[in-house]
Amino acid sequence: MNKLSPKEKRSIKTIYSLAFKFVGYLLIGFFMALYIGIIYSFIYDTMLLYYLVYNNKLLVVVLMLVGLIEGFNVIFNYGLVLIVSPGLTSEIFTKRDDKEEGPFIYDPIRCQFNKSQWAIKLDQSTLKYCDKCCLPKPQRAHHCSICNKCVLKMDHHCPWVGQCVGHQNHRYFILFLTHIAIGTFYISILNLNLVMSNKFEEYRVHQTKEFSIIWPLNISLFFMLSAFAGWNWFLAMRGVTTLEFWDKNNDFRKSKRIQNLQQIFGQVKNWIQILSPSVRDLPSNGVIWYETQVEHSKILKELQEEDEEEIIG
Repeated sequence: MNKLSPKEKRSIKTIYSLAFKFVGYLLIGFFMALYIGIIYSFIYDTMLLYYLVYNNKLLVVVLMLVGLIEGFNVIFNYGLVLIVSPGLTSEIFTKRDDKEEGPFIYDPIRCQFNKSQWAIKLDQSTLKYCDKCCLPKPQRAHHCSICNKCVLKMDHHCPWVGQCVGHQNHRYFILFLTHIAIGTFYISILNLNLVMSNKFEEYRVHQTKEFSIIWPLNISLFFMLSAFAGWNWFLAMRGVTTLEFWDKNNDFRKSKRIQNLQQIFGQVKNWIQILSPSVRDLPSNGVIWYETQVEHSKILKELQEEDEEEIIG
């Protein structure tokens, strides 16, 4: 059997990548249709029948508000995990013509990565090299065969969001799973009362045809996504990605859970901050990894003192 030529291998990889992207677009469209269907059924089935049975506007407004807040959190985090780059080496490294200071220009400012680390000098000799990207490969970065790019702190490639989950969008992915699990549980509980209670019997004629499909889907989504969200929280609290877990790499694991969570969610102190919508800065830019903010400040202070000595000298 003849071996494939490099050109044929590249063609197969291109087709493979395009096929995955096409499937990703289909899955994104499917989820959006499902999301709209759930919200529609929640308003015109669940809330309408609750209003007809209990005839209490305040109760219905409160119940609907809770549901819509969860719905907002779902679409907010899903939207961000779709549009925010996971963090790519190609976004912060470019080839340099003058190689006196290193073969590549390290420019995290261009991508608005962590501002606290912009002034920290990077020793390029400590980085690995990706032969496929022809760029430096920082710690925790992995090459995605589907995206054909190196992703900073790559967790996995997710077809449901059409790209990788990595350093910059990891928090949005976890919060998306979490809020959709909470939202489907909330709607399922309300619908359970609607289905089981005899009070709603005479009003079920007002239900839409979609309810019989959406109701069991809600329950199924709750169980599936609760398990998936639980797995991701387990990894987050351990301070490892999915790839690092299977590789048994615990080099970046912190001693406290809150420190591990801060690597993903930024400088948070409680669960309210963690679960709330946020675009706060992360403690690392995905290239340089340090233990604490104190160490960041110490290094920046040393660099500032060096610059002052050069000016004086």
